[in-house]
Amino acid sequence: MSTPLKTYDLASVFLLIGGYQIGGFGEDGAVSFEYGKPVASAKVGGDGQAVVSRNNDYSMTATITVMESSKSYKDLFTLYSAQQEEEAFERLEFRMEDEINGDKVADQYCAFLELPAPNKARSASEREFKVFLPNARKTLKLGNNITV
Repeated sequence: MSTPLKTYDLASVFLLIGGYQIGGFGEDGAVSFEYGKPVASAKVGGDGQAVVSRNNDYSMTATITVMESSKSYKDLFTLYSAQQEEEAFERLEFRMEDEINGDKVADQYCAFLELPAPNKARSASEREFKVFLPNARKTLKLGNNITV
């Protein structure tokens, strides 16, 4: 009995920030996400009574890895620079979608947390930008669509 062949293609992942389509990703990575906090925390009192508290933190941090020679490196730096000139953080939309497996992450607001430090080497290197998503909406395709 044969199993169906699975497909993954980074070209099917599209990332849009502030109207710029981001590409020119790094050799081993494009975009990765970390949750702000675990979904719940647990405590056990002195009498053994356990309590699980839900965490209502919907934030995520996205790490975007691009090649230093890519157009997207300049675009991300342009977005960062414009955001730094604003008196208050204005709307800056973030949207990532994987057309093959259906994963999506989106937020109406994002804020640049870290810029890549320059480095020079014999060949072109990668640059990482960290972006904070305060109210990230996620749709993960795990058999059924689950939106969290």
